Amino acid sequence: FERKKVSVLTMKIENINLSNSHKIGSDTKTNSLIMSKSRIERLQEIAMKIIYSTTYRNTITIIILSQAILYALDDPFLDPKVILSKILFIGQVIVFFIYFLDIIIRFLSCPDYYFKQLRNYFDIGVFLISVIPFLYFQISDTENIYLRSLRSLIFAKLLFQIESLNISLETIISSLPFILLVAVCFIIPLSLLSILGVYLYSGSLYSCNGINTTYIDNKFSCLDWGGDWLIQDLTFDTYFQSLSSIFQMITTEGWSYIMFNVWDSQGHNLQPKKNFSLLGTFYIIACFIVGNILMITMVISIIVAKYMEEKKKRGLNFSL
Repeated sequence: FERKKVSVLTMKIENINLSNSHKIGSDTKTNSLIMSKSRIERLQEIAMKIIYSTTYRNTITIIILSQAILYALDDPFLDPKVILSKILFIGQVIVFFIYFLDIIIRFLSCPDYYFKQLRNYFDIGVFLISVIPFLYFQISDTENIYLRSLRSLIFAKLLFQIESLNISLETIISSLPFILLVAVCFIIPLSLLSILGVYLYSGSLYSCNGINTTYIDNKFSCLDWGGDWLIQDLTFDTYFQSLSSIFQMITTEGWSYIMFNVWDSQGHNLQPKKNFSLLGTFYIIACFIVGNILMITMVISIIVAKYMEEKKKRGLNFSL
């Protein structure tokens, strides 16, 4: 009976030791996981501090501007044995290495959200485009020229580095849906003005060229006398041509040229006469009021309002 007691006690002690060993093993595993998590969190904190520091941003900005100097000195026909080409190559390698470190630091700062931001894809794409000509030497001259021209996209990083430019970019992106809504609202009055322009001035903005037009009255007399019946640069013959002419008037580029042609117009297939009818001024003014004054003013007001909202979100004080 005593031997049985001793065996039972020994079995209990062994079970207790086994449970303690399992607890110790699990505790060591949890401690190692906690240590690894703490190290990752420390790396994330360090990366976040680096990214949001002003010195780091200013350093990246200076590097981008210095790369502009390297691009200005770079020449695809430069002899690679010349000292200048070697210096430029070393400078480009250093710059690309710094950009690669920037990508790694940004990934370490928030690995879960890194690929959810568009600017990170942009950084990776520009970095790969810039590195390909240095790593892959079997590309043709035309492909090399295209890749070298695409390297200039690296300067778009300034939009993300400089705070004011970043706010402007975010403002434009957030304003696009409202600007498109304004464009949809104004497409109806602009279409009506385009149709009115076709009705009033279709086939009227032509003139006879190449001969003396003193006794020329219409298209047929011009052709009979050996002249050329030519169309003006901006007309109202079709709906899309009329809409294109109105759009150019909205931008205030060449609007006076269109207005003078409208003044001189006598009618369909008729030779224009200087200041024949000034009633076309009302049509030009209507296009200006609808397109330039109303539509562009609304677009500018939307951009300014979005800019103020973005500035309030970031708690900044500088103005537009």
